[in-house]
Amino acid sequence: MRVHGDQDEAERQGLLELLRGRGWRFYQLSRHGMGAVRHSPARADVVVLLADPERAPAYRTVLPEPGWDVFDPREVSWCFTAGHLPTLRAALAVLTATGEAEQASFPAPPEIRGLLSGS
Repeated sequence: MRVHGDQDEAERQGLLELLRGRGWRFYQLSRHGMGAVRHSPARADVVVLLADPERAPAYRTVLPEPGWDVFDPREVSWCFTAGHLPTLRAALAVLTATGEAEQASFPAPPEIRGLLSGS
């Protein structure tokens, strides 16, 4: 069982390095975990790895005004929640592959609204 955990951590670190290499910036989110963000002028791609390895959302949010809190999105155009590894894989597959084309947005799901204030 320990070997499986070591393999998971090695894969997690490798996926984080791929994000870093693609221009994502990393933030320590106090006791909650860590976040990774990649900004463009009108949106932010976000991954949050919570302290619980089974909780990690990734999403693309619109930035309607400067100073908008990317860790408390009101609207998203893409969202995925699962454990750390599936979420990192999804973020790499979807968020790093999509271009700047306009995407329809929808209200952020409840599981990511106020994500960091409730933990």
